[in-house]
Amino acid sequence: MGRALADAEWRTLANVAEVLLEGSPLGVKPQQVADGVERFLLNGRSRKAWRCRALLTLLEHATLVTHGRAFSRLSHAERRQLVEDRFIGGVGVWALCAKVRYLVLMGAYGHEDAPAATGFIPLESRARFQSRAGATPEPGANVTPSLLHALRPRPSVVTPLEHGDAAKQPGTDRERTVA
Repeated sequence: MGRALADAEWRTLANVAEVLLEGSPLGVKPQQVADGVERFLLNGRSRKAWRCRALLTLLEHATLVTHGRAFSRLSHAERRQLVEDRFIGGVGVWALCAKVRYLVLMGAYGHEDAPAATGFIPLESRARFQSRAGATPEPGANVTPSLLHALRPRPSVVTPLEHGDAAKQPGTDRERTVA
């Protein structure tokens, strides 16, 4: 399998994950986060993966101005201070750099150990989706409608406009949509 991230990009992601996940109950290692994001970028074959790479490159080099060296060359304490001072409520380039947290969250919560660490129960394992006999129900069985059903847009009814109809736009023969 190939690589989606250059070594410096992968290292930057692992270093920022180390700071952002400090004290997290997930127990996911920073290297596992970087590997997970890279796996996602490879498997997804996203045409916009270059944006993730550009973000990591920007973060790696943005500290040259403030600290005189690349992000991955900063000590853990310096990286933590940078995140606290520049990412939280950041403006300009730092607000952009702070978006790396979404990559870290994706890599951390996408790890196979994350559901158990957070108490997440997969949908098919939840009690309301299990039949009383213990068999797995057919898809859609015993599923109660949720608010999502109420929020779906209702289908529109298209009716032709009558000649002289007040809703008709002047100079057009368009049909109107009635919700």
